[in-house]
Parts: sequence; structure tokens; C-alpha cells
Amino acid sequence: MRIVVEDAVRRKFDIRVDCAVIKGVRQTEGAHSDISKEVASVEAELRSSYSIDEIKDVRMIRLQRDFFWHMGVDPTKVRPASEALLRRIVLNKGLPRVSPIVDAYNLASVKTLLTFSAFDLARIDPPLSVRFSRAGEEVVLIGPRREKLTGKELVLTDSAKVLRVYVHMAM
Repeated sequence: MRIVVEDAVRRKFDIRVDCAVIKGVRQTEGAHSDISKEVASVEAELRSSYSIDEIKDVRMIRLQRDFFWHMGVDPTKVRPASEALLRRIVLNKGLPRVSPIVDAYNLASVKTLLTFSAFDLARIDPPLSVRFSRAGEEVVLIGPRREKLTGKELVLTDSAKVLRVYVHMAM
């Protein structure tokens, strides 16, 4: 599946977005214990590899922070997701445990220092695109809370709805 980055976004940002489709994933009873072992191992490795003070200067984190600044978002107030997860680990708070699937992509995020999102393929309607929101558009957040968008947010959409707000920005 392809993700189209609209021209208005490309003109403003040097952005790269990709997509992988993973089929046949099932959440089973044993999956929690399997992923728990991996989470514990990765958390221990990362705690010994980073200090809280150096995280903001790690190359992949720095690139994301610079992108946030370019969008008008202060990354000390709204952190890139991979940085926020890494900080939790280094501060001994651990990764938030949601489900084996979410736990797996959070692990991928802290291991690669990239930000990931996951969606149920049965609930999206391709094509996917990255664009600026439209004023008044709504997004369903975790909870399921709803939020009206201003027209300044960078969003991932399918043909019918906003799937994700990348970051709320002041343009």
C-alpha cells in the first residue's frame, strides 16, 4: 500500500513516509508473556545505553526535534513519540503496555528511534495520504475522544477520515 504525500506538504517539508502491511497477526494468550520478555530485555539494554541528558542530542531524535521546530512545535513541550518512549525507559517508567501488537511497534520505535503508527487494515479505506488538515475536520483519538482540527495540523488520512495527527502545530 502506498502513502501519497501531497504537494503542499512536500513544498514545506522534506518528509519521508512508508507503509508495511502485516497480515495474519492474532492476539493470543501467550503473546503477552512472549512480548513481555522482549520488552524487559530491550528496556534493560536502552537504560544502559542512554542517559536522560543525552537523549535530545541522539542523531535520530535531533532530526525529529528539528522537524518539530520547523513545524512550529516546541519539542520540549510536545516530544516526538520515539523520544517520549525512550525517556520513559531511561527514567525507569517502562514502556506503556497496551496489547502485544502496540507493544511490538513501541519496541520497534525505541529500537530504531523512529515513530510508528499501526492501523487495522479492515478499518481503513485506501488510498492513504499525508496532508494538512482542513479546518473543522475531526479526528477520533484514543478514548475515543474526538478533536476538531484547525487546518494547520499534519495528518495521515484514508479516503474517508483522518487516521492520525502527526503533531499539533502553530503555523
